[in-house]
Amino acid sequence: ERPDIFRLAERFAEEGKALLKGFPGADLRVLAQTGPSPGDADLQFFLTSPDRALLARRAEEIVRHIAGKPYVASVKSTLEATQRERVFVPDPARLSGTGLTPQDLAQALRLYLSGTQAATAKRDGEELPILVRADPLRLPGEADLLSLPVYAPALQAFLPLGSLGSFVEKPGPTLISRRNQAYAAGININLRPEAPGSLQVQRELEGELRARGLLGNGVELQATGLTGFTGDLLRLAPLAFLLALALNYLVIASQFNAWRYPLYLLLPVPLALVGAFWLTYLLGTGLDVISVLGVVMLIGLVTKNAILLLDFAVRRMQEMPLREALVEAARLRLRPILMTTLTVLIISLPLLLGTGEGAEYRRPLGVIILGGLLSSTLLTLFVVPAAFYAFEGRRAKREVILT
Repeated sequence: ERPDIFRLAERFAEEGKALLKGFPGADLRVLAQTGPSPGDADLQFFLTSPDRALLARRAEEIVRHIAGKPYVASVKSTLEATQRERVFVPDPARLSGTGLTPQDLAQALRLYLSGTQAATAKRDGEELPILVRADPLRLPGEADLLSLPVYAPALQAFLPLGSLGSFVEKPGPTLISRRNQAYAAGININLRPEAPGSLQVQRELEGELRARGLLGNGVELQATGLTGFTGDLLRLAPLAFLLALALNYLVIASQFNAWRYPLYLLLPVPLALVGAFWLTYLLGTGLDVISVLGVVMLIGLVTKNAILLLDFAVRRMQEMPLREALVEAARLRLRPILMTTLTVLIISLPLLLGTGEGAEYRRPLGVIILGGLLSSTLLTLFVVPAAFYAFEGRRAKREVILT
């Protein structure tokens, strides 16, 4: 069995950096891939701002803050990847008195290099744009581009572009992204195995960044990818939980031909949630997409014990008093309840204790199932019969009085 993926990444990074000692300026990064598909990270965010320079500063500060967290294995911004580019920088002193602005020079450069659509032509029923631009073959270098004329309205004359500024080499981003009409930078975070749940980490980081003033004033952090999907799922989790309860109620009501019996059979659900969330907190696995699915699964898993118990008790109530029927049902159905529960628990152990690739994603499901079944099984044997006896006993007494 291979070692943990994070230890492998650290070992490969150390070995690779040792080989690169003879190459000044060379750097090597080895990231542990733990996402569901290649290229994904544990947490993915978009940092947006209407100001590109402000976005770059905030992204650098946010990455530095996140990298200091002990549970973060690596954090990377898409703005870190840069390339050398030549940028035309206007000279304000030379522009003075010409009636030109930096925007005018940018428009002139765009016109020369990219051209402008002057008209359209039709050929075989298809409209084709006619672009007018400078011939690239006649502009082989920067000197030729700087010699192009720009009209100065204040002087009513043409000036060479080179007399108004110069080209400067600067580092620039390899990718300029936009999101909702704002500049955007991606921030990808990989967590260590002992890290809390992704949702807990997301809320903690957002709170800290907002408290430090790194968010706000147009700078916002938006979850994307699996992180955004997890947030959406958790927001819709209460609705999915209530829908599962309603469907379960209708199915049980159709089986028992009564509207009140499903209420007793659904009592183990809150008891299961107590154990599931308690064990999740105790082991520190946190809530994620798999945990939410496990909670929905619990609704069907934990009601089976109550069905085994009350179905037998309802049939025996036709032959004996309510109390004796419940006692006999608990005595005779204890073994089937324990056998079915033990079967599910054994199945959940590989999810909880398994290792290897993807084990960190299966573990929360095993924790939810184990904690929910343990608490619901122990409490169902006492709570469900007691509630059934209390309410059905009163109902039977009222029927006797009425008759």
